[in-house]
Amino acid sequence: MSTHEPLNRASTSPRVLRQLCEALLCEGWAAEMQIHRDETVSWCLRQTHFRARGLRGAFGRYRLQGGSI
Repeated sequence: MSTHEPLNRASTSPRVLRQLCEALLCEGWAAEMQIHRDETVSWCLRQTHFRARGLRGAFGRYRLQGGSI
């Protein structure tokens, strides 16, 4: 019996997107990044503008709320 469950693409896609955005913010790839008072983070990557709910946490890591991008 396998101890691993098959990945469900619908459930993993939002998590992967959130983790990718957090890494891009942490590594400084995002331009025009702003943290707003309502805990919204906005940034640009090339010609695309993004916005998500989240905060800057310990060690400069950004923690974005799942499903908010």
